Amino acid sequence: MSVKRAFRFRFYPTAQHEQQLAQHFSCVRFVYNHMLARRQQRYKDGLKSNYGDGVAALIALKQTPECVWLRDVSIIALQASLRHLDTAYRNFFARRADLPRFKLKRGAQSYSLMRNGFTLCDGKPTLAKMAAPLDVRWSHQLPATPSSLTVSGDAAGRYFVSLLCDDAVAPLPATNRIVAANLGLTHFLTFADARPPLSARSSPAGCCIGYGALAARFRANTRVQKTVTRRASVSRGCTRALPTRARISCTNCRPSLSAKTRLCSWRTCASGA
Repeated sequence: MSVKRAFRFRFYPTAQHEQQLAQHFSCVRFVYNHMLARRQQRYKDGLKSNYGDGVAALIALKQTPECVWLRDVSIIALQASLRHLDTAYRNFFARRADLPRFKLKRGAQSYSLMRNGFTLCDGKPTLAKMAAPLDVRWSHQLPATPSSLTVSGDAAGRYFVSLLCDDAVAPLPATNRIVAANLGLTHFLTFADARPPLSARSSPAGCCIGYGALAARFRANTRVQKTVTRRASVSRGCTRALPTRARISCTNCRPSLSAKTRLCSWRTCASGA
């Protein structure tokens, strides 16, 4: 059985890559928000919208003098944003998701490319509108040739690439065992057989931290990363990016900004660091 599976890797862009990625992020966000506002206005006017109508509007938008800068980025990335918007509306009408919202400038940014928008040669992907390949740190091999690619960046200045591939999965063996489970307040799952109940904060075998504590540390680490990024952008004395430790195991992280020297320092006290 073949299933679609995304494999996510981190890469380290050059200065030119960062400029081109920021340009793609901004253009994709602008097109998405512009088409979302257009769809909302057409709905108020009693008109229908779809993906084909959005592509025609995008072509007309690129020809206007105010938006001539959209020609500097890949058209495949802009069309992918329209496809994502159309999928978001389909999920909304099918009651699988909420109404699509506008994308924000702050926070994580991303854009997608189809197979004709990138090349993969000798383990080095090269994106459209970019001359040099990306420095990807591969943790394992891909099971097949990727059909699409998504580039993302977070508030901490880290960049990731996700490749969608067809992966062969062996079916699980058939069994006649049936186990009943009950959702409760004191315990997440209570089984009918002799196995102990599963709590929302309990840890599975081989895990050193519970799900609740893991989620709390992840939220705390996200707040720390946003604070460091905001203070680094305000400071006039910073000459390089701050080395952010993006480890969930970090329990006592505190960024500080010296008002006297206007230099950013990062103080981290983490277990095992």
